[in-house]
Parts: sequence; structure tokens; C-alpha cells
Amino acid sequence: MRALSTPAIARVTDAASGEATIPIPPSRSAAALLAAIATLPGGASSATEGGARTVFGGDDRVEIADATGFPMRAVGLVQGDWPGGETGTCTGTLIGPRTVLTAAHCLYDHAQGGFADAYRFAPALSSGGEAPFGVAGFAAAHVPQGFVDAFDGSYASLLAYDIGLLILDRPIGDEVGHFGFADVPERLPAQAELAGYPADKASGTLWSGACTIERGRVRDGLVLHLCDTAPGASGAALSAGPGMAVAVNVAESAVFNAAVRLDARWRAWIEQHWQ
Repeated sequence: MRALSTPAIARVTDAASGEATIPIPPSRSAAALLAAIATLPGGASSATEGGARTVFGGDDRVEIADATGFPMRAVGLVQGDWPGGETGTCTGTLIGPRTVLTAAHCLYDHAQGGFADAYRFAPALSSGGEAPFGVAGFAAAHVPQGFVDAFDGSYASLLAYDIGLLILDRPIGDEVGHFGFADVPERLPAQAELAGYPADKASGTLWSGACTIERGRVRDGLVLHLCDTAPGASGAALSAGPGMAVAVNVAESAVFNAAVRLDARWRAWIEQHWQ
């Protein structure tokens, strides 16, 4: 895994906004994500693909049928319209009035030629496709320059850079509230939660699961965790304490899941663009 430094920025800006229904199309290849995790030092070198779901033991995820209370209302569905006509979805979390934390691969796809044409964010989307706070459009999207430049044809080359920011066209976070962001707690183990829109559940439904952040699974730039998840929950915040993001869920495998750790380098990057 390459060392991280405070990264340069790749960005796209647009005035797009609008109303949208939020479907859940097929997600990023689970096989590609598994292969990337398998290359990590001390990682799942003997792992095999676990299918569409990545659930450890019994599935303890709980559906959030009413997400209008904080902090769940700051979690939402990110939707991107790609140049080829495909629509993709991920999870994002408000960390500022207009700033949504998500995964870089939710915003930038090398196979699609770069950034999507437009993005939307629906906070507190829950059962039945209800978006109680409406749907915000975007003003800008940011991914690290390393995510753009380091690609060698495999996701493994990008895992360490897989963090993104979506800047919305209106300060919806002033209405619904937003998470804080910090590094993992100094005192470990610590309880954690991951809430998102997994593709193995009904479209447009929000699910939350718990796990423990173990000291031995905290790496330079990554947190390896056992929160149950699935494609579609990419970009979800791994939180330690209500409303406090400490990592961004980016990859799933049959052995463990991976999240980009919000260490000092990434927090400095976020703060450059926080709105």
C-alpha cells in the first residue's frame, strides 16, 4: 500500500440540480474489490469471493424505516448519471452544510472516462423511496489526484485514495444537520456503526449495522472492519459515536471490509473544500 501525502485535487463543477426518483442499479464489481483487499499487507490473501453480500455471522443490520431523526437524516443516497447513460448509486454522509463525504469511485470511474455528468443527494431516503428533505443537486465533485493518476488497471492501485467529496448546490446540512469527522478513537477497541443503502436489500432502504474497531485492524490509511455491508453502501461513513465519521467504507470481501481512515492527511484535504 502506498504512503499517503496531502493530495492534490481533481474536480468537476456544474450547476446541475433537480428532482429525481432514486433507483438502485447494479453496483461496482465485488470481485474487483475483493482482489484489491487481498493485496493488503496482512490482508485476505487466501480469500475467495463471497458473492453480492458481505455479512459476517448473522446479519445484524437493522432497517431505518424512519430516518428523519439525527444522525440518520444526515445519511443519504448519492446518485450519478454517467456519460454512457448508466445511473450509479452509493451512500454519502453530510459532514458540512453543503459537503457530502463518500467514496471516490462513486464520483469518478476510469472505465466511464472520469466524472459523471451530474450527481444528486437524497438525505434520509427510506422505505418507499421517500425523501423527506428533498433531493439536492451538485455544485462540485472532488477526488484526490492520486485516484486519477495512480490507476494501473486494477482497483488495488486506487484503494488508498478512495475518498471523495460532493459539494451540493444548496446548504441542506443547515436543515438536517451534519456529522463531524475525526480519526479513529485513541482508545480501542471502540464500537462503530455503518449506515447505508446496500444493494442486497430493497431499493431505497436505509440499513444500519454495528461492529468493533480493533486496534490490530487499523492500518496506515485504512480501517479493516466487520460491519455487515454490501455493494451500494460504498461511501458510507464508519462512525465511532453518534454523528462522528472516522472512515469511509470503500471495499467488501468475504474476510473483512475496508474503509479509508480519516487520518490527519485526509482531514486536511477535506478541510480545504469543506462548505
